[in-house]
Amino acid sequence: MKQKSELLSRALLTFLLVITAMPVLAREKGEKTEPIPVQTGSIEGTVRDEQDNAVTGACVILIDDASGVPVRRDSYQPFTRNVEDDDSYEKIAFSLTDENGEFAFSGLPEGTYRLIAQSWNSDKPTANPLDVNGTVVFLHGVAENVKVSPGKASEVHITPLGNLSLRVKVKSANNDTLLLVSREPTSADPATGFTGWVGPFAKNILAGNRMPQGKTTIRGLPPGMVHVAVFANDDRPGWGAASVELQPATVTTVVIPFVAEWSDGMQSPSPKLAKLQEKLIDLKLDTRSAVYQLLENNGISLDTTSGFYSAYANLGRHVGDILTLPDGSQVTVGDFISAFSYLALEESLEKRGRTPNPYQPAIIHRRKIE
Repeated sequence: MKQKSELLSRALLTFLLVITAMPVLAREKGEKTEPIPVQTGSIEGTVRDEQDNAVTGACVILIDDASGVPVRRDSYQPFTRNVEDDDSYEKIAFSLTDENGEFAFSGLPEGTYRLIAQSWNSDKPTANPLDVNGTVVFLHGVAENVKVSPGKASEVHITPLGNLSLRVKVKSANNDTLLLVSREPTSADPATGFTGWVGPFAKNILAGNRMPQGKTTIRGLPPGMVHVAVFANDDRPGWGAASVELQPATVTTVVIPFVAEWSDGMQSPSPKLAKLQEKLIDLKLDTRSAVYQLLENNGISLDTTSGFYSAYANLGRHVGDILTLPDGSQVTVGDFISAFSYLALEESLEKRGRTPNPYQPAIIHRRKIE
C-alpha cells in the first residue's frame, strides 16, 4: 500500500507540473535562502447548507485561481513552484470548518484564490483531501475569484451549488483512482493523459475524490452539464473522461472506461479520431519525428529530451490551437495529438503481440426520484 501511495504521489505531482507548465524549482542540499518580507492577508469565511445551517467539519481547499492548482500549506504557493519531495501532495492547504461553520486561512500572499468546500461520509475528521476518505462526497459549494490584499481579511460565504447527485464508476480493484468533476470539459482525449486537463477543466473543478474500489457518489451538484475525468495510478496508468447532463429529480450514474494498455482497457479511438488517424497515416504523420516536425512547422516547440510523453507537458496551453496539415486541412492540436496517441498505443500493443480493444463510450444511466 505504501508503494501505491508513493506512485500516486509522484503521478499527482506530474499532473500539477503539466497543468501549470511551469518549471520545478528545487533547492540544492545545504543551500540557504534569505526570507523576503511579504505583507500578507487572510480569508475568513463560513460554509452553510440549503437551510442556512452551519456545516461542521467541511474541508475547504485553497486553490490558485489562475491555474486551478491547489497551494501548499507551508508557503501558500502553487505546488509546482517548489516541489522538493514525493509526498508534497500531503501538504495541500485546507481548513476544516468548526461548529459554527467557520474557517480561516491566514498569512496568505496577495493574489486571487479559489475555494472548494466538501466533506465525506466518514465519522473521522479529514486529515487530507487526497486521502481515501469515503465513497460519498458532499459538495458544499465553491467560492471563486477571492482576492486577498495585504493587511486585509477577505470574507467568503460558501453555499450549495445545487442538490443533484452523480454516481461515477470505473473498473478498479484498488483505492488509487483520482476523480475530478468540473464545469468545463477536458480539452483533449484521455489518450493524451493529463494534457487534456489543462486550462478550463482544471480552473473550474467543483469536486474531487480518491475513489474507493472505483466508486464515488457526489452530492450537491448543480443542474446542467458537468465533466468528469479519472486517472488510475499504475506502472501503466489509465485515463478516462465523460460529459454528463444532470437533470432535476434524477440520480445519474456514469460508467467511464479507461484508455490504458491493460487487457481490459480501451485502446481504439472514437469514430471522429479514427478518421483523423487514417489521414495521419496517409500523410505519413504516424511517427514521433513527423509529429515533432509538424508542430515545429506550426510554431510549437517541444522539449523532447525526456521522451514523447514528457514533451506533452508543453502542449497543455496549445491544445486549442489550429494546425495546418500538409494537405491544407486544419485540425486542433488536441485532436492531432489524440489521434497520434492511439497510433502510439496500437504500436505498443503490437510489440507485445496484442490487438487494440474496441472503442467504448461512457455509459450513462438515469433514475427518476419519485
